[in-house]
Amino acid sequence: MALVRFCISERDTAASEKVVDLMQRAGFDAPEESIDAVLTEYAHRGDTERFESFMTQILSAPPTENQRDLHVRAHIARSSLPATPSQSSLGASARFPTSALALLHRYEASGHHAPMKSYTRVISALFNVQTSPSSTSGLGRAAAHGQAWDLFAHMRYVAHPTPDAHLYALMIRACGSFTRPEPERALDLWTEMQENRIEPTKGAYEAIIRVCGRAGKEWLAEGLRLAREMGDRYSIDGISGRRLWCALLEGCKRAGDLNKARWILAEAVRGSGEDGGAENAAVNAEMMMHVFHTYSTYKPPFRRETTRLVDGPAPSSNGTAATAEVTQASVEMSGSSNPSPNTHDGHAQSGDVLTEVQMKTMPTFSRLPPQTPSDVIAETRALFDRITRDRQLSPEELRSSSVDGPLSGRFAHVELTSPLLNAYLSVFYRHASIESCREAFNSLLDRNRSSTEPTLQADNHTYINALERCTFAHGEDQRVATRWAEDVWEHWQAIEAEGVRSGKATVGTFARLIERAHSAMRRVLLGSGDIDGALALLRTFVSRYPPSALAQSPALSQMSSQHDPSSLEITSSTPTPPKSPTIQLFAKPPILSTRTVLTNPVPSASSLPTTARPLVRLTSSIGPRDDRVPPLIGFADVELLHTRLAERGRTKELGYLKWVCKSYESAIRKRRDAVLKAAPALSADVD
Repeated sequence: MALVRFCISERDTAASEKVVDLMQRAGFDAPEESIDAVLTEYAHRGDTERFESFMTQILSAPPTENQRDLHVRAHIARSSLPATPSQSSLGASARFPTSALALLHRYEASGHHAPMKSYTRVISALFNVQTSPSSTSGLGRAAAHGQAWDLFAHMRYVAHPTPDAHLYALMIRACGSFTRPEPERALDLWTEMQENRIEPTKGAYEAIIRVCGRAGKEWLAEGLRLAREMGDRYSIDGISGRRLWCALLEGCKRAGDLNKARWILAEAVRGSGEDGGAENAAVNAEMMMHVFHTYSTYKPPFRRETTRLVDGPAPSSNGTAATAEVTQASVEMSGSSNPSPNTHDGHAQSGDVLTEVQMKTMPTFSRLPPQTPSDVIAETRALFDRITRDRQLSPEELRSSSVDGPLSGRFAHVELTSPLLNAYLSVFYRHASIESCREAFNSLLDRNRSSTEPTLQADNHTYINALERCTFAHGEDQRVATRWAEDVWEHWQAIEAEGVRSGKATVGTFARLIERAHSAMRRVLLGSGDIDGALALLRTFVSRYPPSALAQSPALSQMSSQHDPSSLEITSSTPTPPKSPTIQLFAKPPILSTRTVLTNPVPSASSLPTTARPLVRLTSSIGPRDDRVPPLIGFADVELLHTRLAERGRTKELGYLKWVCKSYESAIRKRRDAVLKAAPALSADVD
């Protein structure tokens, strides 16, 4: 055993195989630990060929439960490896683990089920799948999430009726999708776990609290109740505490509850130690991102239109404003969530925003939350400045508690990520004037800053959010917004061109960003009165992403169906009317999580449907949503342009606008009909 471990430590798996083989030739039974050590190394590498060859050569009996788990683990690691060097940037678990699914069902057919942790591994890999330009059509993120729920139901029917606490936590966490949280389903799983007398773990509590937070304001109270219940059972510190705080902040930022967010941040700072590493720090980039989002959604109670000026002494020499008394109406409205009638889409008016000198003053962080938009900006600046200062501290200064007060170093492990940058800027977009927003944007993204200042990298959302902020400018701010939008648009055009070259424009996420960018820039041009410029931008969009692209399917990669468990034959065709382009879409995934036991037999009569249907599924028979829709235009995207053209009586341009909207509408309808009428394909290895 020691010799096998030495060979593995030297990365010489061939020598370790020879050692095990010599032991068996000498008449000794190789220890199971030695065999598992070699298999573990192959599983870690994702080398399924060597794994299966060694297992066939050495094992004379069926593989043990641990060896079956290692086998599944090897196939999951293989699916995480890039198929080609160009796909090396996809990241781990980016591809659909078809081979691991097929292996699970092969073990089921043999009567030796894989252990529950193997199913958990595959389900977790399915939840980590991301749609990319190289993804097989119909096997993207939406299909993987649906397949994970189907596999969960299938496992309970075939192998393990009662999941363990870890798998329950994984499925509960999956209910907290950003697009459509499902708190009811999460609570059903939570109740079922308790009825099965399974003790909830820290991870299960964190998962259910996060789902309640993402579900909105009405579920925040339930999340807080569960948090108190978790605090009674477990200690809240370190990583578990950080995850709990982030889960609660998910609800605070959606409810705009800054009081709770400030209390959570204070508790996290109090519980963080100076000697902890980045992985154990209670305050990290994710937490500060949620805090900044809460500042953004927070609505200050002070409103200029609800105040009444009263006679008082003259202003003091320190430059304070005249005394203002808040009337009883303003006190009553301070708890209301309705925006003032003179505020455009929740953005602060120029009169509510103080000068640059006043906004940079250090806030007091008193018991009361910020009362004005300028107070919100001041507190946000102070927090961000604290992060940047703490990151520049040396290890000796971090260990010293006398540097810059008792809070020094508590934010040293907060990484300046792109989401954190976007969250910080969103506070300005919500509460500051357009001029202050542009200055904050340029100061953070200036490439000519000193080398001692940390570099902040912008992402796609950074430019999209800036363009959308420019669309809310009115009056005198319009000129500033137009100049800023033109500068941002130059950067976005380079990003969009690179995305088109790499094929990202066919992925739904990036395609929706393209739509948002063009729509925002058209609104900015229309706000400045440049109707011809907005119309030219629309023509550019239509020529670059024509409606006919919606009726085309991405090229289906050629997949061999010989003996490889990962090979699948995915075909789907739908007859189309004459004089229409042939639409072949593959949005429906094949039925991977079923076998003969769980599917009805294919009928022999030619008049009956020829596709076997699964008996155990949690997803809809329609299939997952299509996440490969190219960029398109709806009437809501050009409604403002339509209004401006109608006001000027430009009938020719109005006709072109109508043709554009109807063309995209017809193309997306044909695409949808093709998907709905298509039958889900069966995998090649279904018995």
